[in-house]
Amino acid sequence: MKRHVGRVSTAMLLLFLLPAPDASAASDNWPQFRGPKGTAVVADDPALPESWSATDNVAWQTPIPGRGWSSPIVWGNRIFVTSVVAEADYEGPRPGLYLPETGNETPPDPPPGTHHWMVFCFDLDTGEPVWQRTAHAGPVASTIHPKNSFASATPVTDGERVYALFGNLGLFAYDLDGNLLWSRPVEHHMDQWGWGAGSSPTLLDDQVLVMHDNDEESYLASFRHVQRGAELARGTERGERLVHAVHLAQRPAHRDRHRSQDPGAVVRPVRQPALVVLGTDD
Repeated sequence: MKRHVGRVSTAMLLLFLLPAPDASAASDNWPQFRGPKGTAVVADDPALPESWSATDNVAWQTPIPGRGWSSPIVWGNRIFVTSVVAEADYEGPRPGLYLPETGNETPPDPPPGTHHWMVFCFDLDTGEPVWQRTAHAGPVASTIHPKNSFASATPVTDGERVYALFGNLGLFAYDLDGNLLWSRPVEHHMDQWGWGAGSSPTLLDDQVLVMHDNDEESYLASFRHVQRGAELARGTERGERLVHAVHLAQRPAHRDRHRSQDPGAVVRPVRQPALVVLGTDD
């Protein structure tokens, strides 16, 4: 078997979504899955191409080792994306509809050998690597759907830190230069047929929100990044069946705020809670 090698095709797409010349403007950043507001919608611009292919309207392409279904994110002139590299060769996804060899009643075994959970940073203008980091290396303890990957969660950034979530493994916080700031383990829970995790993290004020939907102990956890990833809260009440979705966190448009006379104090919204929407397959 050949090792799984992907290309930054989605990152090339993001180049077309950033037509303005000032890449540092907030409106030009793509900080999370489906963009700034989680809608996957951007303003129209005459500079955007009407079509492209593997060769047409492509600024650059850079090979990335391993396999990962996560989307790239963009902040300023940097692109961040994740992947998992397997030392052993084994069969990857193939076209068509099919089940694992164990069928639909028994989850497949974890793949063999050592894996490397990777975070990559590339230059937006050239596609050249800026840095890469190994978040973790070791054997795989969980299983995934034959067409899933161990790097399916899209990272998120607030412009100062990059948060990479690897389902059933951990949450890792880096600064934009690739220095590891903190990490928190994400315990493994079995889901239906061992399909694996895929939900991406989101940001709300000074918190990183992580959803882990499974058949054992589903939860939505909140980690405060200014306290080196200290877990603030965890909600586990769930009356619905498992779904494979991404949560969306928002504040109401109009809300009261706590005012402080200290110009350096953090201003926090009060009374109005955040709205966290979990998708469903109904």
